[in-house]
Amino acid sequence: MFAGGQLPCLSDLRIWGGEWTPGAMPQNVFLHLSSFHSITSLLLCDITLPSIAVVLRLVCAFDRLESLQINYLRWLDRRAPPTSRRWAPSPTLRKVGFLDLDWPDELGTLHPYGELETSSGSDIILLLSNALSCSDLKQLLHHPGKALCRFGICPLEPLQGMDPNSIQPLRVPDVDLSRNAGLQVLEMIIEEYNIPSALLERAETYGVIQRMISSAYPAVLEEITIRVKLEQNCPLILSHVLLALRGAVCPPDQPLAPERYTSLKSMKLEIHYVDVNCKRQMEADWDRLAPIWFPSFYSRGIIE
Repeated sequence: MFAGGQLPCLSDLRIWGGEWTPGAMPQNVFLHLSSFHSITSLLLCDITLPSIAVVLRLVCAFDRLESLQINYLRWLDRRAPPTSRRWAPSPTLRKVGFLDLDWPDELGTLHPYGELETSSGSDIILLLSNALSCSDLKQLLHHPGKALCRFGICPLEPLQGMDPNSIQPLRVPDVDLSRNAGLQVLEMIIEEYNIPSALLERAETYGVIQRMISSAYPAVLEEITIRVKLEQNCPLILSHVLLALRGAVCPPDQPLAPERYTSLKSMKLEIHYVDVNCKRQMEADWDRLAPIWFPSFYSRGIIE
């Protein structure tokens, strides 16, 4: 069992893996955890818990906690705790990061991740409770508002297995970041795994990139990163990605648009999992087009 009294200087605790379900979790576990009075950073990863209330109770067990990271958590009861319930979180808790939590398929398929920052531990607990009980992306983005400072998503994942000949609209998310006025870091991951080539070759597939960036607050954004993980059709897909990026930050008919991004420090394109020749071609295209399509950013040295 945990021995907080024997580790008085321990500041970073990582709890990784396990079934913390009724019957498997000792009743006095929270008492033992509360003995760690020097813990300021906590990671909870790959754990199954009975309910969202137990997640929050676990977080509140650490009275000097400053930052929390929760990855791949699962909970058996998806209901949010009653709003009348009172919590006593660490008064210094200001930040929480999340990655691939146990959300319903509509949301979980997108693999959203991010960070929330606020000035109050109580606010963090409320935001965390709302985030864990979300059922769709709109709710996930709505609840934190300006507290969401970093956000990432795999926007094309819903296209996996989709019939490329279907006349139905593309199942890509409608990502609206207009409520998230504190968003500083925006990341998108574009993967081709199990997505029909015919869909990857369509320019409209990448409209979600343009809509996401365009809906964010340009004066607040500091980093925009697009990670491309491809094995085929590389040059064509990269072209679509770059056109969507250009349409968001440097539309040809709005020459002054780039000036709105006063805080932007990095606009990065990362290329992964492609063969050497294709990677070289994509990097050469990026190096050639970046100064032409994004002259303002290129002159500021923020193109990577």
